[in-house]
Amino acid sequence: MAYELNIPTAASMLGGEVNPLIAEGYVAAQKFAGLRPLRLHLGCGTVRFAEWVNVDMDGEPDLRLDLRYGLPFPDACVDAIHSEHMLEHLSQADGRLLMSEAHRVLKPGGVVRIGVPDLAEIVRRYDSADWRDQAWIADPNFDWIDTPVALINVAFRGWEHQYLYDEGELRRRLLAAGFTGVERVEWGKSAHPEFAGLETRPETDLIVEAVK
Repeated sequence: MAYELNIPTAASMLGGEVNPLIAEGYVAAQKFAGLRPLRLHLGCGTVRFAEWVNVDMDGEPDLRLDLRYGLPFPDACVDAIHSEHMLEHLSQADGRLLMSEAHRVLKPGGVVRIGVPDLAEIVRRYDSADWRDQAWIADPNFDWIDTPVALINVAFRGWEHQYLYDEGELRRRLLAAGFTGVERVEWGKSAHPEFAGLETRPETDLIVEAVK
């Protein structure tokens, strides 16, 4: 199935010229559009899943895309979408676009699974005596974090984070994108076999699955 390029206005440079990196990503995506099943692993980083199309802007993914500009696939052609510690790196507006795009490209009954840091847990830690009891703070790179204030600032500003979610906010955004059956699930566990055991980061505190 051919897919007509629909480069978003935001992907265009001054003078109406299309950003070549965005256009190249759209063209490259077409070789995957006919895969059956077609499963997208968004923001893969260095983690690669077999039998998934591993997508990122950096490194050596199967498909190099800037996810701020949507998913260049036809409607209702994707079977499953997974992301872990990716959504919080997008602005609120870009995150809304990506959730809407995920809904558009998924087949009816398709599932998106999203894992992110949990804002509610971050706030709980800030106001708790056990705020230091987190594996990532034991990393020598973070030995300068000496107060809960430093902790919460890193959570919001570190790693180029742009927008953090709690369960209610993530659920609300997914429902607004058209998803149904939004459910919080446990780390590494899923009623859908293709998602079981995919999480790799213990600090992924909030994981939801949503059905189209």
